[in-house]
Amino acid sequence: MDTLLLDDNGGGALVGECGNAHQGTWLVVKEMHLRALDIHDDPMLEVLDFRDCGAQTHLHLQLDRLPNLRMIYLPELSQGAVIHLFCMDVPRSLFIDGNVTELDADWQAGTLRLVSHKSAYENVRLLGHDAHSDDLCPSTGKKGEDGELTVNPNQLSVVLNPSLLPASLRLSGEGTWMLPDASHVEQCVIDGPAKVSIEKASVLKTLTIQSSGSYEVAGIKALATVKGAHNQLRETPDARPSSSLRHTARKHLTLRGSAKALTFADAWDHVQLHMPHLTTLTLSWAKHVALHHCRALTTVSLPDGVPVDCYGSVPHSLLNQARFFIDESTLAQCLTRIEAGEHGLLEGVLNVLAQRHTPHGVFYTLSTLLRLAKQGIALNALWQCRRSLSGWQRLGGRKRKRLSLSHQDYQRADKRWAWQLPVDRVEEGFSADLHLWALCMPHSPDARAYRKTLLKEAQKHDCLVHLLRVATVEQGLPVIGELATDVLVALYGQGEWPRLSIPNGQAGIVRYLPRLLRARDLTPLQTTALLNAIANLAPWTSLPTLFAHQLAYNSGPTRALLLMLSRQPDEWFRWRMPGFPSSQAITAAKQQLLQLALVPASGAPTLVQQMEQSTVIPEPAWLVDDGFLADC
Repeated sequence: MDTLLLDDNGGGALVGECGNAHQGTWLVVKEMHLRALDIHDDPMLEVLDFRDCGAQTHLHLQLDRLPNLRMIYLPELSQGAVIHLFCMDVPRSLFIDGNVTELDADWQAGTLRLVSHKSAYENVRLLGHDAHSDDLCPSTGKKGEDGELTVNPNQLSVVLNPSLLPASLRLSGEGTWMLPDASHVEQCVIDGPAKVSIEKASVLKTLTIQSSGSYEVAGIKALATVKGAHNQLRETPDARPSSSLRHTARKHLTLRGSAKALTFADAWDHVQLHMPHLTTLTLSWAKHVALHHCRALTTVSLPDGVPVDCYGSVPHSLLNQARFFIDESTLAQCLTRIEAGEHGLLEGVLNVLAQRHTPHGVFYTLSTLLRLAKQGIALNALWQCRRSLSGWQRLGGRKRKRLSLSHQDYQRADKRWAWQLPVDRVEEGFSADLHLWALCMPHSPDARAYRKTLLKEAQKHDCLVHLLRVATVEQGLPVIGELATDVLVALYGQGEWPRLSIPNGQAGIVRYLPRLLRARDLTPLQTTALLNAIANLAPWTSLPTLFAHQLAYNSGPTRALLLMLSRQPDEWFRWRMPGFPSSQAITAAKQQLLQLALVPASGAPTLVQQMEQSTVIPEPAWLVDDGFLADC
C-alpha cells in the first residue's frame, strides 16, 4: 500500500489484510495529514509504524480484531494518542512507542481504560496472553527489530493476563505499573516503581512498599499488614521515627475495600483509606491521614499530632482529633436527619460547616446555622460553630492547614464583625448572621458577650448599613432593634454624622428608621438619637414627610429638633442638601424647617405638600406612596 486515502478531516479506514512491509506483517504509514485511522480484521498484522507521519498534536486509532499486533510506533505527538483496542480474547502483549493520553481495550473476559489526567504516558506496554514472568522485571528489556529497547524507565506497564501474577509478587525496577486483576496475589512487594495501581486484590494479605512514590490498591478484603522496608512499629503515641524511617517515608498510599483491621508499620507521607467496614486501625507514623466513609472505625492508634481528615462521616473515636468533610448531597441528608431528631449527627456536621471558609462556603454555613437556630436546635453549639467559621476565614492559607484554632484565634474573631461573602449575597449573609446572633444570645454566653463587638463594629459605615437594613424590617426581632438604637445613641454622642453618609442607592433603608421609635419605654436620649439619625442620614428630600409624621407621635422632641436644625450653620446645609445649594436656597430651607417646627400637627401635611412643590425640597422620583408611613 503506497498511499492511504484520507477524508477532509485526515481520517481513514482499512479492512482486511493491509500490511505493506515484512511480508504483510508491518503497516508503514507516511501520511503527513493523518489524524485518525481505523483498522479492522487483519490476522497477519504485527507492527504499525507511524513515525514518518510528521509532528502532530494528536492521533486517534481504532484497532479491531488484530490478534497478532505486538508493536505500535507513534509519530511525534504534542498531546498524545487516543487508542481503542478490541479483541475476541485476552490480547497479545503490545508495546506502544510514543505518547499516549487515552487507551481502552475490550475483550470478552474484561476491559481496560486508561486516561492520563496530566501529562501523556511515555510508552505503554500491555502484557497479554503470551507474556512471561520475566516480563515483570523491566531490567530484562528486549530489543525490537530496529534495535531499540522495548522497555524504558518511564513507561506504563499494564498486566492484562492475571495468570501471569504469582501468589507472591515482587515488582522491581522503575516506571508505572497497573494490575487490573490481582485476584491471585497474596503477598506483594513493591521495590522500585514510582507509581503502582492494583485492582481486585481480594486475597492480598501483606503489602510491602520499599520504594518512594504513589500507590493505590483496590478491592482488598484480606489485607491486614502494610509495611515499608524496616517493618518497624511505633511503641508509644509520642515516639518519633528514626532518621532512616523518615528518609523512606515519601510514600502516598490509597487503599479501597472491605478489610476490617489494618496495621501500618514504618513511616508514610500520606495515607488515604476508603474502607467502610474498617473497625481497627494501627498506624505507626504518617504526615497525613484521610479517611473516607470509615464510619465503622472504633479502635484507633495514631501517632500524636498527625492531621486526620474525615470525609462522609467521623468515627466516634476521632471526634476531637479529626477535621470533617462531606459532599453536598451527604450534608443535605445529614441536615434533614438532624431536623428529624438525629442530633447525634450535629457535632460532625458543625465541624464541617465551621471550616467552609470560602465566601460561598461562609454564606452557606450562615444560612444553614440560621435554619437550625430557627428550630431551636443546640443554639450554644451553633454559635460556637459560627465563632469557628469566623476564626477559620480570618486565617491565612498556610495557617488553615492547622487541625484546630487557638484561643487567640477565637479572641480575634470575637472582636470583629466582618465576612468575605459573594458579592451578590452580602446583604443576605449579614442578615443571616444578625438573626443567628439574636436567636443564640439567650442560650450562649459567648453570643451575649458578642453584643459589645456588634455595638462597636456597627458604628462603622458598612456595618451600620447592614444593621439598619435588618433592624428596620417590619416585625423585626426586638433584640436587633434595641442594638440598632444603642448604636445610634453612641453615634449621636459622637456627633460625627458626616462620615456616615449613606449613598443614595442604600439611603432608602433610613426611611424606615421611624419604626425603631415604636419601641416601648424609649428614653428621651434614645428618642432624640433616633430623630437625629433621621435628620442626618435620611435623604434630604424625604425629611419633611418623615418629620411631619413624627409631629403626630413625638411632637416635643421633633419640634425641638426642627428648631435646632433651622439654626444649623450653612456648612451643615451644604453637606445635607443635594447638589451645590446657593445661599438663597439655604436660607429658604432654614425657613421651611422653622415653619414645620411651628405648624400644628394637623397642618403639617399641607405644609409638606407646599414644600414638595418648591424648588428647595422637591419630591424625589423614587419617593412614592408605598404606604411606608402607615407602617412607621
